[in-house]
Amino acid sequence: MKLDNDAIKKSMLLYAITDRGWLKEGETLESVVEDVLKSGATFLQLREKIQGHEEIVKTAINLQTLCKKYNVPFVVNDDIMAAKEIDADGVHIGQSDMEYTKAREILGPDKIIGVSAGNLAEAKEQNISILSYLANHFEAPVIAYIAPFIAFVAITKSFLGHYLGAREGFN
Repeated sequence: MKLDNDAIKKSMLLYAITDRGWLKEGETLESVVEDVLKSGATFLQLREKIQGHEEIVKTAINLQTLCKKYNVPFVVNDDIMAAKEIDADGVHIGQSDMEYTKAREILGPDKIIGVSAGNLAEAKEQNISILSYLANHFEAPVIAYIAPFIAFVAITKSFLGHYLGAREGFN
């Protein structure tokens, strides 16, 4: 499912994340996900922290089929290769999974990539990485001119903040 920025924004109204820990006796992940989609979820993320790659792929195929039925974007958490293998709408990665630029190389330009940041420093690091990627990989000339400037301002602001903070500590 190819999504433009407006479609992505609309799909974020009710973002559902799977968790087998909440399943009751007799329930399956697929049946609960279908109920969630019927009830109006607009985006689904498969989150499996215990299962291996092959199990994630099997589950992802089943959930992706349901998401297509309800026209809901579907992303896989952490397992970039599973997302690529089933042609999911995207992936959600944490700091320890893979860098954004590497994930973008693997999945291509049309996939959704969500990135978690545990703290402000990680968020800044990913933003600079994303800006660098935009400047170097898109053919829109405006991005090529604006992204390095934004990155420069962000780096300068960060440096000055640290410098002034350190200087105040010496006084």
